[in-house]
Amino acid sequence: MSVPRRDRRLVLVGLVVLASTLLPGCSDRPGPEAVLHGFSTAWSKGELRFSRQLADERGRALDGEAARRQLTGLLGDLKDLRPVVGFQDPIEQDGDDATATLTVAWPLAAKVRWDYEVPVRLRRTGDVWRIVFGPTTVHPDLTASDRLTLQRTAGAARGAILDGAGQPIVTQRPVVVVGFQPSAIRDLTLAMAQLKVEVNTVEPAVAFPDLPDRIKAAKPDAFVEAVTLRRDKYLKIRAGLQSIDGTRFREETRSLAPTATFARALLGVTGEVTREIMEKNPGTYQVGDRVGLSGVQHRYDGRLRATPAMRVDIAAVPGRPARTLFTSDAIPGDTVRTTLDQAVQTAAERALAGQSGRSALVAMHTGDGALLAVANGPDGGQQNLALLARVPPGSTFKMVTALGVLAAEAATAETIVPCPRTLTVDGRTFTNAHGMALGDVPLRVDFARSCNTAFAALAPRLGADGLARTAESLGIGKDWEIGMEAFWGQVSSGGSATERG
Repeated sequence: MSVPRRDRRLVLVGLVVLASTLLPGCSDRPGPEAVLHGFSTAWSKGELRFSRQLADERGRALDGEAARRQLTGLLGDLKDLRPVVGFQDPIEQDGDDATATLTVAWPLAAKVRWDYEVPVRLRRTGDVWRIVFGPTTVHPDLTASDRLTLQRTAGAARGAILDGAGQPIVTQRPVVVVGFQPSAIRDLTLAMAQLKVEVNTVEPAVAFPDLPDRIKAAKPDAFVEAVTLRRDKYLKIRAGLQSIDGTRFREETRSLAPTATFARALLGVTGEVTREIMEKNPGTYQVGDRVGLSGVQHRYDGRLRATPAMRVDIAAVPGRPARTLFTSDAIPGDTVRTTLDQAVQTAAERALAGQSGRSALVAMHTGDGALLAVANGPDGGQQNLALLARVPPGSTFKMVTALGVLAAEAATAETIVPCPRTLTVDGRTFTNAHGMALGDVPLRVDFARSCNTAFAALAPRLGADGLARTAESLGIGKDWEIGMEAFWGQVSSGGSATERG
């Protein structure tokens, strides 16, 4: 039977379409390179459960969630870390099989990275390429029953905080850790009372609210830390402490300033890592690690903190010891240099020693603005008021008002600006110290005698934002980037005449 010309054309087109679907290599499915890229990205981001192009070691399709569970079990102590995963060229392809090499880099710490390579297989079923996923995809030496462990061993010192001359302020100093062995305590209540009496003779503010519960919860032969004392303070009460049932002692070094109060609010303190810090930085810390909790110690903890020695093992199982895959040496912390002058800081703290209330003092070098002392009181202060407090500037701000008035040519030094005993502006009454009244005097006299009423009358001459612009020209409100958080002042604009006064 013959086919009409028009129908023959339709048949030919249909054959071309059919042939194109049968030709190998013409599928729009992802090839080996795209599949490797997707797998590497998913593992790096912790999103392996979303992977769809995986196969088990028998070549059967493997669900991404099943692969994630297998990966989590194999990784053990590394499960919360995110490796950087990539792959190398070339990808060798032989029919429906392909091989490639993955590169895996684990950030074990800020200064420690574990790098290795993993050969990986891909298999094509139909027109779909899949990664053959199993223990050896994670590391060449792993089997299905294995688990990785990460051991950290402290052995390097925390970095020192230096003064402006490069001399250590905060450095390793001897301490004694006082603790208890639960099995050696005969009367816990008596031991706690004796401990408080002895320690409070050298550290009056120290209390032990949770120590009894920690002792009760600990193993009989455990060392339960009670307090850490500088060695010189410990020696003063050593006999009394050693007479308490169950006390045990460890001599260590800690990163400390010359005294417990020296620039305390600025330099900060270190202590055991908190649960909150651990949760914010998964995989970075272990229980018992010492970190910066405040001040410079906290702001620059990543620089100051020492890196422990590390070892990655395949965990031991019955009949087979642990196998080590990676080791690194401990790395000391780096130093942080400040501009402080220890003699000036000591003098500043001595000047505040007699203040019973909260107080602060900052000493600056007039040549370059370097901070020579940042002191807080009493006893070193708990808050860094010297840099962070927000308080009215008082008469010191008359310099800003005077500069603004002179620069705007709203007055000269000889302009008569009356200085009455009181002045009312928009319902607010301004007064002078000690009831001072100078009468009609030049601005220079008002400034020299710090006349509040004269300057309250002058401020409105600067306009709605004149005072704010003058303050800004002097650097008030600008972030001077001194390396620590600080409040640099704030002058609002557009306020009432009373507010500007």
